[in-house]
Amino acid sequence: MDIEKTKRINELARELKDHGIAADYEEAYRQAEKMIESGIDSPNFQSSDISIREVKKEPPRYDKNVVLDALEIKNINNRLDALEQQLNVIFLKINEIIAEINKAEKKKAESPIEIRGIEEEKKVEKQKEIQASLKTQPSEAHPRTGDYKPEDVSIEKMFYYGGSRA
Repeated sequence: MDIEKTKRINELARELKDHGIAADYEEAYRQAEKMIESGIDSPNFQSSDISIREVKKEPPRYDKNVVLDALEIKNINNRLDALEQQLNVIFLKINEIIAEINKAEKKKAESPIEIRGIEEEKKVEKQKEIQASLKTQPSEAHPRTGDYKPEDVSIEKMFYYGGSRA
């Protein structure tokens, strides 16, 4: 096959596809190949030589210039409505959970029973350590506490051996 012939086939196939004569490029290529082989692309070619049939072009999806028909728009709107309803249900459940958390915190603050957390337990442990260290410190003996020995006080001072006082 000649390079010039291939170029003409490609150009003609592109034109056929662009004008909607062929549905896709492969079909356009086949038609262009037949047309060039039969000599239709010559300068004396007239449009009446080709039978143009209507081709239903499907709009490309995921393209910036998307052409949507009414049914597709309706389907998209239905899906969006369903998604909005699901989001509303999720938001309601989140709000219910937040309300339950707030109620639990309020009950915790109002209850007379202390529920100790980790930080509170650490504080209690520190207090116990401080108390233990205070207990181990030696205290001075005081005479009124009763921790004196017999050598400290003589028995004569404790008891009176004299006659009765009148």
